[in-house]
This record gives sequence, C-alpha cells and structure tokens, in this order.
Amino acid sequence: MFGTTRPVGVVLCLLLWGAGGIADTGGEEVWRRLEQLREQVRYHDHLYYVEHAPEISDAEYDRLHRELEDLEKAHPNLITPDSPTQRVARGFLDPGSERLPHSSPVLSLHKAYTHGELRAFDARLRNELGAEERIAYSVEPKLDGLCIVLRYENGVLKRALSRGDGLVGEDVTANVRTIPSVPLRLLGPDLPRFYEVRGEVVMPLASFENLNRVREEGGESVFANPRAAAAGSLQLHSPAEVAKRTLDVCVFGFRGCLGDAPVNQAEFLTQVREFGFKVPEGVQRCDGIGEVEKAVREWEKRRHGLPYATDGVVVKVADFRLRERLGNGLAAPRWAVAYKFTPPTGTVRLRDVVWQTGRSGRLSPVAVFDPVVLAGATLSRASLHSWKNILAKDLMLGDWIEVKKAGAVIPAVVRSHPDRRRGHEKPPALPVHCPSCHAALRTQANHEPRCLNKDCPARLAAALAYFAGPGAMDIDGLGPALCKCLVDHGLARLPHDLYTMSEDSWRRLSELPEMGQGRVEQLRRAIRQSRGQPAWRHLVGLGIPGVGPATARRLLDRFGSLEALGEATADDLIQVNGIGPRTAAAIRLHINEAWRR
Repeated sequence: MFGTTRPVGVVLCLLLWGAGGIADTGGEEVWRRLEQLREQVRYHDHLYYVEHAPEISDAEYDRLHRELEDLEKAHPNLITPDSPTQRVARGFLDPGSERLPHSSPVLSLHKAYTHGELRAFDARLRNELGAEERIAYSVEPKLDGLCIVLRYENGVLKRALSRGDGLVGEDVTANVRTIPSVPLRLLGPDLPRFYEVRGEVVMPLASFENLNRVREEGGESVFANPRAAAAGSLQLHSPAEVAKRTLDVCVFGFRGCLGDAPVNQAEFLTQVREFGFKVPEGVQRCDGIGEVEKAVREWEKRRHGLPYATDGVVVKVADFRLRERLGNGLAAPRWAVAYKFTPPTGTVRLRDVVWQTGRSGRLSPVAVFDPVVLAGATLSRASLHSWKNILAKDLMLGDWIEVKKAGAVIPAVVRSHPDRRRGHEKPPALPVHCPSCHAALRTQANHEPRCLNKDCPARLAAALAYFAGPGAMDIDGLGPALCKCLVDHGLARLPHDLYTMSEDSWRRLSELPEMGQGRVEQLRRAIRQSRGQPAWRHLVGLGIPGVGPATARRLLDRFGSLEALGEATADDLIQVNGIGPRTAAAIRLHINEAWRR
C-alpha cells in the first residue's frame, strides 16, 4: 500500500502544513486591526468556553482567529502575551518547574460526613460570633480537581501556581495559559491593578473517559479519576499537549485585590463572571443551617448531572466580614466546611470475564456482571485491566462482587466476597486464542496474553483510533466504534488509508445504517482539517513504543522530516537525546513494517 521506498507517514509529510502570511502594511492601522481582532476573539472565546452560548459559527470564528494569526505572523514585534494566539505555548516546560511562595497560605477544608456534623459546625460559628440569628451560607459543589491560584496584574494573567504544600506552589503558568476558560486578560473597564483568585482545574467527564479509553487501548495505565487526570495533565512538560486534554477552570475563592473588593460570596461570583471566569454551577445562598441541609439533600440527587466529577459540597459563610472575624486555623479556615458524599456502590454477581485486544496485541480482561444502577447510570461491565489484577482481587465466576463508579465516573470492581461462595464458583481462564482474529496467543511470563497477528482486525481498529485520538492527529468524530466499522468493512486498515479513500469507499460508508451522508461529510471534513497538524503528531499517532510528544519533536528537530526519519539507521537514532537502543529498534521495526504493508 505504501510502496517500497516510503515509510508510513511520508504522504502526510508532503502535505502543506500551516498557512501563508499577509502583506506587511505596518503603521497604526495594523495595530488597530490587531487590537480589534484580539478583542473579538476574546469575546467569542468567553461566549463559547464559559457561557456555552456562541454567537457565530465555527467557520466565522476560524476566519477571525486565522486573520489574527496571519497578521501577527507578518508583524511579530506586535504580538502581546495576552493575545488569544498565545494560549498554546511553543516548546516545553522545564522539568524542574519553579516553585514560588503564595501571597498567603492556601488552606484545605475541614470535612463533614453527616448532617449532624453540619449542625455542629453551625452551632460553633454562632457561639463564636455571638449570633442569635441565622448565619447566611453559600453552598457550592465541591469539584474534584486540582487547586490553582491565579494572579492578575493590570488585568493580565501574571502567574498560575498549584497549591503545593499550601505555602509554596509550582509555577504552572505556561500550562494554565492553554486552558480556554482562563482569561489571559480580564474583561471589562476599570480593572484592578492586582487581583488574585482561587479555582479548581477540572477535566470534563467526557474528556476523562475518552482519555482513559485511548490510554488503555495504547497499553498505558489509566487514570483512577478525573482529579488524577487533571493533575497529571497540568504536570506535562508540553503546554501544547496540555491544550489537547480539554481542561477547564472554575473560580470559587477570592484572595485579594487592589481596588474595590467584594463584600460577600455572591458579589464576588458576580464580579468574576464579569471578568470572564467560569464559576461552579448551582451556587445557592442559604439563610441558616436548615436551608443548608435542604440544599445538601438536593445536591445528593443532582450531582450526577454535572459535566464534572464532584465528591461533595462546600458550605461557606457568605459574608466576608464575618469570615475575617472567624479567621483561619493552622490548616483550614474556620468559616467553611466540606460535606462529603458517600460514593455509590453496588453488590452484584460476576457472570463472566471477556477479553479485548488492543493495538499492541495485548489482551485486557473485562468483567461482565448483572446490571446495576449507580450514579444515575446502568452498569454491566468494568475493565479489570490485567490478569494480575484478577488474581489480586481473588475473582471467581459467580462471585458476589462490589462495584462502584471510580471518581463517580468509570465503572470499577472494588473487591469480591469470598465468604458468600457456595462451591459452584469457577476461576476465570486465560484465553488461548484472540477473540478478534482467533490466532493463537503468546502468554508472557507475567501471564499477560498477546496476539501477534499484525493483521488482527481489533489491533488495526485500535491503532486507527489511537492515530486519530486527541494525543495524536485529533480527528474529531473518529472514535473506536467508527474505526472498527472502517476496518470491518474493508474501507481502511492503516492511517494512510484515511487520506486515500476513494469516492466509492466514501459512498459505501455513507450507505451503512449507522452512518448516513451527514456524518460522513463531517468525518471527511475532520480528516481534511487534520492535514494541517504538525508532523510530530503524525509520528506520535503511529504508536511507536517510547515515542511520545517530546521524543517525536526531538526526532523531527534532528531529522527534519518523516521521510528522513524513515531512512535513519539505529546508530543515527541513538544520537538523539533520550533515544536508547530499545526505542531505536522499535522505531526501525515500525517503519520497516509500514514499508512491508
């Protein structure tokens, strides 16, 4: 399919990446147009990412953004740090990112697990304040993410620090700048000279599930919950990669400003909305602990409707003057408490363990159990990840097992109940044939079965999905199900096929019951748009062991193109920083295999 003289990917390498610049007109007219475009793009970014109420089409937005990019390319001396084009930084973070002190301690929260503990919290506050009347509280969802402190000077984002130990945080400004819901410049007139807020970096549930799916198909470990995924993403050394993780930031805490300060939580949330921030959904003002308890019960029911994981609610004194009177303890403020929800679990019968083949040929076990409703969803399957995990959890077919939604998102098997066995339970068996192509499996020393058939449909479909995934070519809409459809119907087997499908193949695809002309046109458009991705993304998409984004960039910096990389010897490859003999051999093997096929 690729001939005998070109490695896989050379066709894409020969495509045009990027767009041409515009004429250098210079002068005040250029500056006015730049400022106009920046203001328009910031406005539409806010509507799209924060308000979820876009006023223009994607095409119109793309036209504005492209005009701004082209104008800045023609006049690089006029690029400003707060320009929307500067969100995705070029290059990489220093692995030893700078640690800086916070302007004031970033404290954690005391926990409450019962309504009785909430009432005790309220009684303590009223006793300390000498308040006979009810205290007004703000009740907010406790988002399960990573704390971040954002500092603005003269309206421009100056610094983003992680919480760290509460006194010193890690400088993650370059990565936070890539998050669309963080304004690089505050909106509105009369901005404070200094403004500092606290928020939560979160990963939307849909993005989390997609990220874990891609990682598992690629043989990588999955994140336990959205919080771990958000934290891991924020620590990446490539801001461009962080941008692909679709993180979000919700602001909930005021930390200080030079200028008119808000006097209560409701006024603060109104202020930050006007400045362009996203705030938690469903914040409620409650007069007294009775209303707080009612709000908590409502949140217990509605928490699963949020686009983010939440593990509780935060109850705060609404009035900032009362907060000052109550003050802070050594580790937590005295005016707030986090009420933690009980995680949903269920006990069901394990009926079967089935196996799925990934792109590397590795087989992963999946538990099949009686349907159970948890967190508003019906579950009947959960990944078991490995044979080692099956043994560690002592699972037998027919066992009563405890299942949960890990992080209130992904189904997971917690444990078995051996004490409830009645003698008819059976141990699951390692497979001897691939469930997709039925080829004989090789069982490795660690008892992990692997399919060695490179033409296995499951492997081909998983490899296509990996190539099209958000960490690689980011082809919108081309997920695992559609990749399986392409392979099963003989329409595509390798990444190159996506760009060379004939009109007859596209017609056949549109005639499938699960497709239709509209969906096919969207897919064709997404594939065309992916041609503009940088070459390193294509290299990452090939799924070569040891070649992630950073390594792919270094390889292309050294060899200049995918074609030159394909002609490099193992000795040439190990001259690149971070490439050892094993990775060099993997690169050569994959490229040779691509030639053969």
